[in-house]
Amino acid sequence: MNVSGHNDVVTRRPTLDDLQPVIDLINTCSVAEGGKPDSTAESQLEDWQSPSFSLDADAWVVVAEGGQIVGYEQVNVRIDGSPMELDGYVHPAHAGRGIGTHLLRLAEGRATHALAQADRRAPVSLRGAIASANAAARRLFVAEGYQLIRHLWRME
Repeated sequence: MNVSGHNDVVTRRPTLDDLQPVIDLINTCSVAEGGKPDSTAESQLEDWQSPSFSLDADAWVVVAEGGQIVGYEQVNVRIDGSPMELDGYVHPAHAGRGIGTHLLRLAEGRATHALAQADRRAPVSLRGAIASANAAARRLFVAEGYQLIRHLWRME
């Protein structure tokens, strides 16, 4: 599966072998947004191995030529009516190419499909958190019809 208009990247499901490259991507994005690298392989593996999460259905990576993971998205599917959490990243050097939009739409599709499979007729409720410094992510969410509902401060 390719990102529309970009034949130099491929979208696929992550494997356990992608764990460290995904962590490297997340931490690169965190530093680019003015934060620090605080994601760990242990915490991500815990997410991936959660009984309510399927690496084969709930996550995607975008891989550039040469094998570098430049995009990652996961959706934590819930059918109890609570918001499904989105968590996505695009490498700063690959921003503005439609990768984030592509990944977000895959996650939305998965959420919709999960509710349909569970025969839930409730509207899909999705929630994503972005750093205030990430202007591209803000533009993406607004363009896709999302609304800001709250601001949070991370204090250290």
